[in-house]
Amino acid sequence: MMIELHQVWGVQLWFRVKMAVLLLIVINGLGFRRAVGKRLGQALSDCSLTTHWRAANRNFMLVQLIQMLLFLVIYVLSIFKFN
Repeated sequence: MMIELHQVWGVQLWFRVKMAVLLLIVINGLGFRRAVGKRLGQALSDCSLTTHWRAANRNFMLVQLIQMLLFLVIYVLSIFKFN
């Protein structure tokens, strides 16, 4: 589809920014969430669960907040298309 419509959307700046933000969402979802999940697994295996749990919970909320902000940017770019 992108090959066929490259002349229509591919040259527009809003679409390129949108694709870059989409790539950031994938990197955030795969990379950071996996690292936070690994830390959570280590926290569950340790004896001092409360301190590690709070840090892991804060990190999960941070990753989810970043995801929501990136989705909001994509939503705004979809509504207000600039050249």
